[in-house]
Amino acid sequence: MENEFAKFVKELEEKCEKTGKVLRKFFVLFSVGIIQKYSASFQDSAINAHQAKVVRESVVRLCGELAEVSIKVIDAIAPPDSIHGSVLGVANGQIYAKLIEQVEKAEEVYDKPYWLPLLQKVKQIKQI
Repeated sequence: MENEFAKFVKELEEKCEKTGKVLRKFFVLFSVGIIQKYSASFQDSAINAHQAKVVRESVVRLCGELAEVSIKVIDAIAPPDSIHGSVLGVANGQIYAKLIEQVEKAEEVYDKPYWLPLLQKVKQIKQI
């Protein structure tokens, strides 16, 4: 039985070859990563030390090949900033503007704090 993701990649390759190739590399990286993760167990019966080395090298090579497109893929599938509510992860780079906007939305943000009179009393006591 074929994996659902493998089916999806195959269908996508038929529609858009360039995107399909990128996703195929991610699929291969995922698969080889699983093999690498369990390579110690596999070395008992399924793969030898040389094959385990080839697996490690494949992971490094695929990571290098996918480095440039990884950010584009993440941006394509990531939810918009407004959904996860991150002030620090804004896509437009205006971190401080977003932070100020969020702070100023809070109710009573410019009111005097309720504990200010207590602080003033402590200050008066220390002066005596």
